[in-house]
Amino acid sequence: MTLLEMEARLKTNDEQYGLENCRKFDALLCVTLEWLKSIRNEETSWREALKRKEAPYDSQVDRLFFQKYREWLKQAEVRSKQLEMQESGGCHPASSAEFRQWFEEIDDKVRMRARADIGAEARRQMLNADAE
Repeated sequence: MTLLEMEARLKTNDEQYGLENCRKFDALLCVTLEWLKSIRNEETSWREALKRKEAPYDSQVDRLFFQKYREWLKQAEVRSKQLEMQESGGCHPASSAEFRQWFEEIDDKVRMRARADIGAEARRQMLNADAE
């Protein structure tokens, strides 16, 4: 086998590996999106039950959903970095646009909630200081 033939075979192997790696990464993005979908579905069901007065409001449940979004976001940050690496290598997963959209939306949601929680805590501390 000549050097050119070996180079051609190895190039074919590299291309096959790259395609398979890209497909599997896209599947990983889809799993990450499905996890978010399940969290969102549970939250939607809970909030709808609240609106129908079928369940009482529970701040701990509300905090649990916030915690789950933060957990998802932490994992999504890893996926986002991996996606950048994949794209720099020529892989463009089909689910990347949807992933990025949800990543931004959940990041905004978590940041706004964190700011609101900080503001609420500051108000509580001011009220407690005034009461003393």
